[in-house]
Amino acid sequence: MTKPVLGAVLAAGESVRFGSPKQALTIDGDTLLARAVKRLTAATGEAPLVVIGARADAAQEWLDGLACVLAVNPRWRDGMGTSLALAASLVPSRVAGLLVTVADMPDISVNHYRGLIEAFQTSPTTAVAAAYPNGVGVPAIIPAADCPELAKHDGQSGARQWLRRCGAQAVVELGDAARDIDTPQDWASFVKRP
Repeated sequence: MTKPVLGAVLAAGESVRFGSPKQALTIDGDTLLARAVKRLTAATGEAPLVVIGARADAAQEWLDGLACVLAVNPRWRDGMGTSLALAASLVPSRVAGLLVTVADMPDISVNHYRGLIEAFQTSPTTAVAAAYPNGVGVPAIIPAADCPELAKHDGQSGARQWLRRCGAQAVVELGDAARDIDTPQDWASFVKRP
């Protein structure tokens, strides 16, 4: 039997450029954080990790009782790298890899996640990632064997630098789903989309 993949949503940031918590924005009745959790759960069949930090007290409300494991990053101010490291440090031995994603890319679908999982299952010792014009990035799956090293990751940078350094394979094209929500203008464009 193939070992499962565990999802992790990195959602500890303060949303400085947006001006309020992006994780709490709602679309189709779900917060962006709940949307990411539901899609990860559907793709993996596992309750995901959710790394929170700023406004951690509000996370339960944003998740509306969804099954997940909350992990509070006390160092969230030091950058996304600390949230990535925390998620990697919590990977149990029963899983094959860690599927890392973010809440502020609301068009990433269950099918995007499933495409990553399928590619990873053919070569579970190699990281796989979404393709971007300038390289690879999240969502991405990191082999469980690499998580102890990733748990030492630090600083402002998220997964992108680490994925490039380890030679992650670009296996899923995101297309328009690569759009993320960083500013109120991004959100206004997103909600007006056809």
